[in-house]
Amino acid sequence: MNRPFLHAAVSVVPALALASLLGGCMNNFSPPWLVERTRIVAARVSVDADDTLAWPSPGDAVHVDWVVLTPAAPEPVAATFIACAPLPGSRGGPACIPGSLVVLPPRAPGVEPLVTALTVPGVEALSGATSLLVVGAVCAGGGTPAIMGPSLTTPPECEGGSEPRTADLVTLSIPLVTDPALANRHPSVREEDWTLDGQPWAAFEGDLPYENCAARTPDASLPRLTITVDRKPVVTIGWSEDDRETYTTVTGDPPAPVTRDEVLQYSHFTTAGKLSRANSAIDDTVASGAPATVDWTFPLAEDVPPEGLLVRMSAVVRDGRGGVDRAERAVCVVR
Repeated sequence: MNRPFLHAAVSVVPALALASLLGGCMNNFSPPWLVERTRIVAARVSVDADDTLAWPSPGDAVHVDWVVLTPAAPEPVAATFIACAPLPGSRGGPACIPGSLVVLPPRAPGVEPLVTALTVPGVEALSGATSLLVVGAVCAGGGTPAIMGPSLTTPPECEGGSEPRTADLVTLSIPLVTDPALANRHPSVREEDWTLDGQPWAAFEGDLPYENCAARTPDASLPRLTITVDRKPVVTIGWSEDDRETYTTVTGDPPAPVTRDEVLQYSHFTTAGKLSRANSAIDDTVASGAPATVDWTFPLAEDVPPEGLLVRMSAVVRDGRGGVDRAERAVCVVR
């Protein structure tokens, strides 16, 4: 079935990003694939009645799974969120149609997954809007953000933490559809096959051994690799043809409907070492079944303790129209 083109986007504005930019310290920016601090990198919007659906309709109950990456064991995350009908043509940041803003229940500090539940307003309450705007303030590692004020571009302080800190702002635009036949479904990466260094690499079940990973017997869910100079293990991630849905968009001069297949966009992350690229794409030029691949460079030997270093690699896949999925794998690195 052909589906019209819509797009969902999430952006995260770290509190220190502007200060760092103004200070001219461009060399201090970490590569995008390196997880050095707790941060939100994506959001998966799912309809409660069918969590494979990425596009809700007015009146649907939905939940937003925020993809939170951490450099080590999870640390407490607190958040406050608002939702509203976006003001058309607003400049200088997100803004709401007057009277449409709703304050969502706050999230107290905790290490459980960050999930926001809400119900999309009805057609009349949306005032003609074709999308829903969600803006949040997130504090990781201590403190609770104040409720968002009238300005959706000014991050509040993290209150009650051990040290002064400003919250990160997250902004999510959720496209809405009124015709249930125009469904967009999430792609899948958690169910696909992964390999590391040519061997099957399974998802880890249970609590990860963040300390002393070398004490655990290696298996497919927690392989053990010894640092080898000048060798770069290859990570592969499979995909399925049904992840790439067909949709219709209008393009050209004069504008005309065109049928296309989705492009799967992979974002790669690691907690240690180096990746050869931050992004991969699966499009019409990629042979069917050919996996997404990325080379990984071992961390420095001096950064690996005698009991081993647990390294986690994550992949977030987007279909470019609001569909999102993520998966993670773990490896124990020894000297």
